[in-house]
Order: sequence, then C-alpha cells, then structure tokens
Amino acid sequence: MAGSKKKSGLLLDLEATNGTAVTPTAAANAVAIRAKGLKIKSNVSTSTRDVITGVMGNDDKLPFSHTADLSFGVELAGSGTAGTAPAWGKIMQMGGFAETVVATSRVEYTPAASAFKSATIFAEQNGRLERYFYLMAALKLAFAVGEIASLEASAKGLVTSVAAGSIGTKTFTPWKRGLAVGPINTSKVSLGAVTYTAGVLAGGTTFDFKSYSLDCGQDVQILQLAARETVDIYDFKPKVELVVDLTPAQHAQFVTDMKAGTMLGLGFVHGTAAGQKIVVYHPRCVIADIEDVEEGPMLISKLILEPRDSVDGAGDWMRLANL
Repeated sequence: MAGSKKKSGLLLDLEATNGTAVTPTAAANAVAIRAKGLKIKSNVSTSTRDVITGVMGNDDKLPFSHTADLSFGVELAGSGTAGTAPAWGKIMQMGGFAETVVATSRVEYTPAASAFKSATIFAEQNGRLERYFYLMAALKLAFAVGEIASLEASAKGLVTSVAAGSIGTKTFTPWKRGLAVGPINTSKVSLGAVTYTAGVLAGGTTFDFKSYSLDCGQDVQILQLAARETVDIYDFKPKVELVVDLTPAQHAQFVTDMKAGTMLGLGFVHGTAAGQKIVVYHPRCVIADIEDVEEGPMLISKLILEPRDSVDGAGDWMRLANL
C-alpha cells in the first residue's frame, strides 16, 4: 500500500559500545531529516547454490547476512546557544569526527584518530519500522548560494528487525532552522595563509564564492565473519569543490600554485549571531584541479582542493565549529 514520504522519520543515538544497540526515543532522539536524498533500505546477502538439477533456470540462494543502507540529510544549523552541541553533532561523530565542547564558547568537530563511534537508528518509512544498529557514515557538507547549508550522511550497518510499525510522535526541539547561504548570512571565503584560533579565522585573501562542498571520503566497510559482523571506518579521502569568482590574474595564480604544489588554508563563516555561527576551516589544501564552469551565460572558476593536515600526521585536516 502506498504511503507518503513525509511520514518518514528517523531516531538516532550513539552506542556506548560499538555494535551494542541502544534504544533511541521519539522524545529525545528524533532527527529533522530533509526529504531530498532520503533512502532507507535493508539488504540480505545470499550465497548461490550451483547444483545441477537437469533443467535450466535460476539457481537457489541461501541468506547469510542482513545489512542496512541509509542516506539522509539535515540542515546544518547552529544549536542556538554558544557552547551547546548542535543536534547534528551525533551524525558527525558516527562519521568519525570527535566532538569538543568549550562551555559557553563553541563546539568543535575534528577528525578522530581512532575509536570511531557507531549509532543505532530506528527508521520509519511507508508504514514500516526498521531497527538498525552498528551504523557508521560517510559525510558530505554543502554550502551553496540560495540553498540552506546541509550535512548529508550515507550510513552502513546491521539490521535488528523490519516490521510494520511507527516510531511515534517526534520532538524536534533541538533542531534549529537553518540559514540560507548568501550575502545576508555568509562571509567570503579566505584562501592562503589562513589560521583558526578559538573560533576566529584570520589571514589569507578573501574571495566571493558561489558554493563550497566537502566530501569527507570516509571508507566505511562491513567485515563479515562466521559468527559476527563489524563496521568501521578505514580511511578518509576528503575533497573540496569550491566555485569562486576570480579575476583572470587570480585564476592564473591558482594555476601556478597548483603547478607548484602550494598549500593553501581555507576558511569561511556562515551565520552572524551567537549560537548560529558555523565556521569551516582547513589548515592546508592542495589544488588538484581548476577550470571554468558555466553559470548560465557566465563563466566562473571551480577549484578542486584536497585537504591536508596542518603538519603531516596531525590528523586535523578539517575543523567545523559552532559558536
């Protein structure tokens, strides 16, 4: 029987012990998911029996694993109070980021060195209640002029159950309204010798930009063993795509920087009021590609950047702060 996509819902909570399911509640753990990009799917892996029966047709299949794929997005909005973690902080943590809370000041997310956290999700869609656990996610951030800043997650994990049901009446109080990217809410992007100290960016040269997107590039894998399955993140391959307005001389200089392997810091601020500000910072990036792209009848520059640590081995290629 057909159902409305708008009746879908997610409850999400982090697991105290990876792979040990918790019980998220509609009152405390509801996620304000966006309609765009929502995918809730369980998968059964099977082994094929290649037994010859004397006739042609499909081979028999035997199940051996039940896993989940979830894709969903949320608005990347501040918590509303400086020093209070935003609602999407748990999603960052299930994507391999560490959360650092500086009371009354800011909350920062940086790549975790190890001990990545997993999550339990209860998903409601089309009249079904699907319970998943041991989920970890690959993450993407997007800031595009005219759109609301967003965080997207593509998660893999294991399945507890799939049945008809509902997660009940959801409470979205921790989720604040996002801000549209544009001149009212968003700063220019700084490139060059950019520094970050306690939520404040300094240095570099500022440029007007059209869009910034980050693919964190988490390599999430499920290891299937005879008596158990484990989920973990085995690598990060982050990539930034920045569409920016450059003069001919500036475009030419970035081509020179790309040829020389010059490292560039990158940072910008989205939001203007305390508790609503989101700061994006990369200490060093290498230019992997640059080209002209069409914006209607106009041409504008697109940079492909690969983030690097502030120094080799520091593990700090990204800092996302809410202040």
